[in-house]
Amino acid sequence: MGNADFCSRFPLEQSVPKELDLDCIKHINFSNECPIDFNDIAKHTKTDSFLQQIMTFIRKGWPSKIDKHFANIFANQCDLEINEDCLIYQDRVIIPQQLQSEMLRLLHASHAGIVKMKQLARRSVYWYGINADIENFVRECDACASMAVHPKQKIESKWTPSSRPFGRVHIDFFYFKHHVFLLIVDSYSKWVEVEWMKNGTACTQVIRKLLAYFARFGFPDILVSDNGPPFNSHDFKTFLERQGIRVLNSPPYNPASNGQAERLVLTVKDVLKKLLLDPEYLHLELVDLISLFLINFRNNTMTMDGFFPSQKVLAYTPKMLIDLINPKRHSNSNTVPQTNNVNRNDDIFVRSNDGLSKEVHNDPLDSLMAGDALWYKNNNPHHQAKWIKAHFLKRMCKNVLQITIGSGLTTTAHRSQIKIVNDRDGKSASWKEPDHRISRIGKGRVERVWRSMASHGVRRGNERIISKRISFILTFKK
Repeated sequence: MGNADFCSRFPLEQSVPKELDLDCIKHINFSNECPIDFNDIAKHTKTDSFLQQIMTFIRKGWPSKIDKHFANIFANQCDLEINEDCLIYQDRVIIPQQLQSEMLRLLHASHAGIVKMKQLARRSVYWYGINADIENFVRECDACASMAVHPKQKIESKWTPSSRPFGRVHIDFFYFKHHVFLLIVDSYSKWVEVEWMKNGTACTQVIRKLLAYFARFGFPDILVSDNGPPFNSHDFKTFLERQGIRVLNSPPYNPASNGQAERLVLTVKDVLKKLLLDPEYLHLELVDLISLFLINFRNNTMTMDGFFPSQKVLAYTPKMLIDLINPKRHSNSNTVPQTNNVNRNDDIFVRSNDGLSKEVHNDPLDSLMAGDALWYKNNNPHHQAKWIKAHFLKRMCKNVLQITIGSGLTTTAHRSQIKIVNDRDGKSASWKEPDHRISRIGKGRVERVWRSMASHGVRRGNERIISKRISFILTFKK
């Protein structure tokens, strides 16, 4: 059986149609419409006369006399640039007027407030008058207006700030739509987990959920909960103490002491209710709404120090729908170019006598040419031979080769499934025919063979290689 990693390195023989060349992104899009990307931004920018005039000034230079409409823009001209026909201001894509309402809806996908929407917009998009548009959009949102609350001013003591992710976590139950959920929040990064307690809230069920959480993020130093069951049970506290976790319970009838979890419970419930009122998400199940909330909260909600929870926990920034509008963050611009379709990380190592790993040099498989004879490992249990004859066609990548078996069956094989055919002298043998056979096939066919070999880096003047290639084609057609 071939290597399972083969599929990730097998190039397509034909180009993918443009309309099907979609990127895989780390975001959930439940709408029936395709997301906006930088190609849409560039298309509508060309029809926006105001933005086109600014791009003309950037390309040809600013005039000595500036109209008053461009005065503020002229003052910030050093921060403007053009990338993929998109106008960018301080790494924020300037949105044409026709797409501004759609962009406001995308910024408000999680029904965040005015402050959170402005924080998110300042990292991604810009247009003139965006702050006023965000304020008006939030005020006109029926779902947010129906769930608006007036916060009460309280004098609260603050927890000591955590020094590392998952050093102190807060947990609490909440009830929503006749279901019980366990909420877990990290006090350092505000990373939130919501676990559905389908089998009840017994101590064993809660411990099982916490074990899965600890498997992902490690053991915390402190775990904070209220004083209700099962958090006050002896088994629960004993289990955590055996893991080196200190358990803190809030005083009875004072849930505000566990403020981190209590505030997040209100946030989760508030957003879920808004999503249930949003016509766009009426067809979703509750578990899908929770996933939608989590991915938006972790990647769109900033902490006090200006970072997303995902940025403080993960070693990278996950890609979101709003990143598609910026050509600098597009996946094609982040791809590391490879040379000759060979993966630089596909190095071959062997174990030497001193126990150290050294890279293999001068491997015969690296110098194969089209038509060379090989032994291919037989995986068919109905044939007794362990190795069968095959011939090399071309290299797919450093470790995957395309070969022919028998009367013309073409397949791919990993280099671990192949060994070189050796002659009687112990030297590597290639599938050779006399060079005079070249004269039998005509110049036209020779030119076609040259063109087919150009993609493999073969240069004219190398008669030995073309001889072997043509000899292989003639023998194969027999």
